[in-house]
Amino acid sequence: MRILPVSEPIVSVYPKHSIPLSVLCNHEQTLDWLLSQYIQIKVHKNYITSLPTDWCDFYTIDPRFSTSPWLHSECVTRSSIMSWSENDPISFFIKCIDLGMYISTRVDEFYINNTKANLNKYYFPHAILVYGYDENNQLFYISGYDINGKFSKIKVSFANFEQAFLSLNNSELEFFSEFTHLMTFRENIFNYKLDFNWIYKQMYDYLNCENTSLRFGGLINTKLEDFYYGLQVYDKVMDYYEINNNTIDHRPLHLIWEHKKLMIVRLKHMENKQKELKLSDEIMGYYELEQIAQITRNLMLKINVTKNLVEIKKINNNLEDMKKIKNNLEEMKKKERNILHLILLKLQPFINESRD
Repeated sequence: MRILPVSEPIVSVYPKHSIPLSVLCNHEQTLDWLLSQYIQIKVHKNYITSLPTDWCDFYTIDPRFSTSPWLHSECVTRSSIMSWSENDPISFFIKCIDLGMYISTRVDEFYINNTKANLNKYYFPHAILVYGYDENNQLFYISGYDINGKFSKIKVSFANFEQAFLSLNNSELEFFSEFTHLMTFRENIFNYKLDFNWIYKQMYDYLNCENTSLRFGGLINTKLEDFYYGLQVYDKVMDYYEINNNTIDHRPLHLIWEHKKLMIVRLKHMENKQKELKLSDEIMGYYELEQIAQITRNLMLKINVTKNLVEIKKINNNLEDMKKIKNNLEEMKKKERNILHLILLKLQPFINESRD
């Protein structure tokens, strides 16, 4: 039996964030780095079609596991796993965990208990984190999205896990789904101090709806010009809910809520790091935004009981809820613009002192 340590991730809206962050958030040495990221948000210009599936997301330089200096990631194909293990993926994953490796892989959640796909009996390939095993009870410890859509810890039997792993049809998998990532946390190999300059730039871009990817022209060749940024996200998310007649996606509102929660943690941490920086009023402002964001998210979860917006718009109660969501988004945008403007003014004397 071995269980590797994991913590609740600071961002859980998509697996590409929640999986590596479950590992990183367990180590205090990563806090300054984590709180220097996850400020800018973006919406893809194809948002009306809900494509790509992560059309509303945090901006990160590279969302893959290689982004973090503490995570060493090895990428292997499913066919390699089957070949190396002589068609015994259970033994392969056990050996990886014994070596201190966390495993991010895709499985069919039809076979994973306490998930929506398992409850409603449908095929659903999705990413999970495997972080432990118990040979006596023949089970793996994993983290994934439970029946309520929350990224949670789940126990799954070896037998069900093997079915979930093997049932994916390789010919139907997207390119990235073919790979399993083996992650190892590298202790004390990097000393990162909270980067006030980078935080300032991201907040500036967020406030002014600027494309943050343009700051990395010499580092990455892909400039994310197919996105709206920062405060524009509020408008585009509301447009999506007003225009889209497909299945509702509540994740943009969940992301906005997580963004506000994280801003509170970040601003408090910045005050602790720079004693002369006084942000109590702005922190209180973000507490108010976080409450509005949570109410707004919960309203959409309530509406989401009905899956089709065409039907929803025929129901008076839901129409009222949609109006509340729109009003809340407009209120948050206005309040956050004012708060960020004040934060940037207060940060200006300190932005060159972050690495002293």
